[in-house]
Amino acid sequence: MFDDPRHVSKKMVGPTPPNTYDLTMREALFHGVEALRMKPVGGGKMYGRDGFLTHSYLLGPRGDSNGCISFKDYPKFLAAYKRGEVTRIVVVASLPGSTPAPNPLLSWLKLK
Repeated sequence: MFDDPRHVSKKMVGPTPPNTYDLTMREALFHGVEALRMKPVGGGKMYGRDGFLTHSYLLGPRGDSNGCISFKDYPKFLAAYKRGEVTRIVVVASLPGSTPAPNPLLSWLKLK
């Protein structure tokens, strides 16, 4: 379900629902990280989900999370937020011409 927009309705496993989010600093550290809260301000459907954050890679080298947005170079993103350069983030289901994320459950399969 990693980055698969068909699963945005699944709490704790699906990706962040497409929407526009205002960013604010979380009141306390999140697993030792200065995380940013994502408050939905757009009209996108949230499927009863909330509590989304931006943070560093916390669940492995691919950037897995429980629905949050994780950044490989989070210190750079956080610094831009603190300088006032980033105040909002827009999540989209896909971009034109992009390829879907590979399914890690099928990574053993070699296609010819």
